[in-house]
Amino acid sequence: MLDWHRLQICTSNVAIQKKEFQIVIGDRDLKIDYKLLKKVCMKKNVILLLLVIVANFAYSQSNVIDFIKTGTHDAEILFENYLDPYAQALGEGLNNGWFQTAETHQFLGFDLSLNVSAVQIPASDQYFKLNGLSFEQVELVNPGDGKVPTVAGPDEPGASLRVYREPNNPASEELLTFNAPGGAGLDMVPVPMAQLSFGLLPYTDVVGRYVPELEFSNNDDDVKVGVSGIGVKHNFTGWVPFLKRLPFDASLYFTYAKVYAETGFNFTSADYNVKLDPQFVDDQFTFKDDQRLEFDTHAMKYGLILSKKVGILTVFASIGNNETETNIDVLGHYPILEDGGDEVIIKSEKDPLMLDLGSSTNMAYNAGLRLKLSFFKLYASVNQAEYTSFNAGISLGVR
Repeated sequence: MLDWHRLQICTSNVAIQKKEFQIVIGDRDLKIDYKLLKKVCMKKNVILLLLVIVANFAYSQSNVIDFIKTGTHDAEILFENYLDPYAQALGEGLNNGWFQTAETHQFLGFDLSLNVSAVQIPASDQYFKLNGLSFEQVELVNPGDGKVPTVAGPDEPGASLRVYREPNNPASEELLTFNAPGGAGLDMVPVPMAQLSFGLLPYTDVVGRYVPELEFSNNDDDVKVGVSGIGVKHNFTGWVPFLKRLPFDASLYFTYAKVYAETGFNFTSADYNVKLDPQFVDDQFTFKDDQRLEFDTHAMKYGLILSKKVGILTVFASIGNNETETNIDVLGHYPILEDGGDEVIIKSEKDPLMLDLGSSTNMAYNAGLRLKLSFFKLYASVNQAEYTSFNAGISLGVR
């Protein structure tokens, strides 16, 4: 839950003496340098909201590093299953809110829009089952637990996991046990966005989205985030003679967007809590303060949008192909357990995980309304793809 009283700083004209700004998400604090806050306020609250969302995601990622305790093979499986729902939701959020009409601007006409997509993650994706996954050195302490939260699951400790010494030999010596990280407690993922749309060619609009890379601190870890995207919409009914008689507008569209984020880690040999006698543990790891997790999500959508304007009301609907892809890299030097025969070795391994969560392709259906009020417009829509999402926003400009 956000402490909105602390967000009033953006709208206050009172001189601020503090060097640091704080946002509370549940029991977690997001700290932003005031110079960054001033920049955020100048770029509208949509960017501040984006920082809050990424901070929540980054916090979950800082917990997910515990999976590295299971070794690189098993950690890869756990990382992918844990983070996949947010990766999918973020991709679908990036694909929403581009267009609210099939009409296009006149030459150099424009609209500046601020919108938020809320992507609902279903209950089926708030947990994942461990049974049936191809692990080498990890198993449930209590086989009856069966499942653990994904990042979209409840903010509570996950099932207890046991790591054993020899790969594919559960009867071998137990090295350690730990609780799988809980979720972020956020199953409705908001994705805010600012965009500028303008008429460039006859019957053609170009749309741009851009948030410069911003840096802030989350639980003493550095976090970076940046967003960019471009879209094109072409109203083909404007230049085809017999289509001009249609009682509605129709356009083809194409959009592409990318979000990049990075968060730091501080994972050391001491975080393992190995149960063996220290004399049988050879710790060869030296912390180098270069640990980080990088993720980037790419989203692409193309299809057909139809709209009908009746007075101040515009009804619109679209159908298209929705594609998303996410890559997650765990970079830097990390302590990794290895069986050395007479002893267990904690070695240093560089860049242990380079994950491709794969691409998701599905049909997307969208329907909504836009209301023109004086010099601005309000709009809302619902979208169905892999997940159901809702979008609402405001735009102002000149046709």
